[in-house]
Amino acid sequence: MSGDDYGSTTRLTSPEERRRVEADLEQARERAAAEEATRQRVETQRQTLEAQRLSMRPLGERLLDSRCTACHALNVLDHNVKSPLAWRWTVERMRWWHGAQLSTEEVRQVSAHLTLARAGGLGWVDAGIVIGLLAVPGCGGLGWMGYRRKRSLRKESI
Repeated sequence: MSGDDYGSTTRLTSPEERRRVEADLEQARERAAAEEATRQRVETQRQTLEAQRLSMRPLGERLLDSRCTACHALNVLDHNVKSPLAWRWTVERMRWWHGAQLSTEEVRQVSAHLTLARAGGLGWVDAGIVIGLLAVPGCGGLGWMGYRRKRSLRKESI
């Protein structure tokens, strides 16, 4: 194959036709540039509106997005329903043991947001605490009373 096989078979017959084609190409370039400028302007407006929308969210939600997503996706929270105390303990655990970069005030903000967004009733953690607080003194008291009773029964039998 020769180089002529790749060339166009049409030839511009006159200089005027050549100028017309060049003018059409220039208009197409100008339209493309105008469309690109419009697209960039729309994209800039979209980004500005998105930044405004994000800045209007509650502080707890913004902290959750910025700090918690450093380690895991937020979809891990989708099925979690906890009480306020359980959310506070969860966020504190992330801070103390897993190194989440949160101040004490930010922990409070994130915990409050999670409580409002995904609040439950008495969570299993809280139920365990309540049962533990009620059971330990009760069992200790019952144990002490049982020990004293056995001791007094031994004395009576002697």
